[in-house]
Amino acid sequence: MLFTKLAGPERKRELSDTDVQSAVWEVCGDSGALQLLVDLLRVKLMNLEEASGTDENDIDLLKKAIIIDSQEDSKQCMSNLSTKTNDSEEPKLMTRNKWSAIVYRRGQKQLTRLFLKEAEHALQLSLNEEEVTSP
Repeated sequence: MLFTKLAGPERKRELSDTDVQSAVWEVCGDSGALQLLVDLLRVKLMNLEEASGTDENDIDLLKKAIIIDSQEDSKQCMSNLSTKTNDSEEPKLMTRNKWSAIVYRRGQKQLTRLFLKEAEHALQLSLNEEEVTSP
C-alpha cells in the first residue's frame, strides 16, 4: 500500500532507491531497518565466502603467491623451485591479474565485515534506546 501511494495508482513512475529506503524505514522503524541491513550484510559476507573462500584462505594464497608476468617466467620459476614434499607450503604461481583479484575480494570481505560490525552496533544502540523510551 505504501509503495502504491509512492508510485501512484497506475504505477506511472518507477520507485527510486530513496523511495524504497524511506518506505522500509517508515514501516520497520529504526531497529527494523537496521536489522534488515545486518541481515543483508550477513548474506553478502556468506556469499563472498562461499564463492571464494574465507579471509584466511585468501591470506594463505597471497603468502604463497609468486607473480608471473609471462609463460617464460613460469618456466623459469618452475625450474628454480626446489621440490617440496609438503603441498601446503608449496608456492602458487599466478598472474598479476589473479593476484589482484584475490586482493580485491579480500578487501570486499574486510569492508563487509566492518560495515556489518557498525550495523550491529547501531542496531544494538537502537534496541537499547527503544527499551529506555518504551513504557
